[in-house]
Amino acid sequence: MRAYRYSRWDGSQKKFKLDATDALDALSELMMEGLDAREALEWMRQHGFELAGLNMRVMGTEELIEELRSEAESLYQRYRMDRAFEDIQRRFDRIRVREQQRVQDRHGFESARMNDFLDRQHGDFESLSDAIERFRDYRFEDEQAGSEYRQLVAEIDRLRQLEGFLAQHGERFRGPEAADYETAQSIREQIERLNQLARDLAEGNLQAVTPQELRELLGEDAAQSLILIRDLASTLREAGYLRDGARPELTPRAIRRIGVQALADVYGALRKGSHGGHEIVDRGIATPRPDETRPWEFGAPLELDIVRSLMNGLRRDRAAAKGTGSSSISLELQDFEIREMDYDTQATTVLLLDMSWSMSWAGRFPAAKRVALAMDQL
Repeated sequence: MRAYRYSRWDGSQKKFKLDATDALDALSELMMEGLDAREALEWMRQHGFELAGLNMRVMGTEELIEELRSEAESLYQRYRMDRAFEDIQRRFDRIRVREQQRVQDRHGFESARMNDFLDRQHGDFESLSDAIERFRDYRFEDEQAGSEYRQLVAEIDRLRQLEGFLAQHGERFRGPEAADYETAQSIREQIERLNQLARDLAEGNLQAVTPQELRELLGEDAAQSLILIRDLASTLREAGYLRDGARPELTPRAIRRIGVQALADVYGALRKGSHGGHEIVDRGIATPRPDETRPWEFGAPLELDIVRSLMNGLRRDRAAAKGTGSSSISLELQDFEIREMDYDTQATTVLLLDMSWSMSWAGRFPAAKRVALAMDQL
């Protein structure tokens, strides 16, 4: 009985990696359906595949993209952004109130200095960042207001990013939780990250996506799936199953492997000594095995081993005669032993493929290809 021991991974064990034979088996299933090697590889990357060796289903890029979009949608459904700028607006208002009071105390309400301040404060602005930007070249007379304004200006690039993000996506946020400024910025960064990962996956730029990113956003299964689809072609090449060129092709080694598997699939259910579904039941030329016999059963060929059959009858007669000295031997059915035989059958196999549309509709072409590969391997 095989036993297994599990322990925490400490970095010294073999890393998570796709098994080349399992990948080839999954690839061959698609090629049986009519795809070439390049098309099958692309299909596996996009749609994923079953991986019996790891007892898991590998997610393709389409499923990963859908998971990323679903994660973004969950943020849209959780938050609303009507209060996203309140913190910044409150800070800006406090700065202007302090500065206005200081200018009025020093110069009076009707002064040119006050007029300049009010012109900057009451201009037409399309956004909060534009209103803040209007004071960039203004010389603050209140020292604390000036210090707080400089801190606000340091935040203006992030503020504009959030403004642009909400101008594009703001209507989609209809959740029950009101996001403050920092929460809104975190949501923006997360959704932009999700969207960028989705674009990279859609464009086939798998090297730009790290397993760690997907692990943080979607969990371990997504990270493992990325590793498997990203390394799919290289794993097959390193194992000698795939050859690069204008179009990727399977190597003779891969074709032999597929043929062996097809032969096992087709003939795995056959039993020794059973007859085919045809009228001819001849078993070909029989060669007896030396010293191998078995009791005769009804229906079996009567290839008697005379010596062993007579010995069986003799032993039974002696036991019945109890030493009377009788020299006769009587045989009964249970005394018969027949030789074990090896049958050498010669046959010519013709594989005829129906190329009608019904073959495709019923999914019979893959089965026909497996039979052809099995026969070729045999």
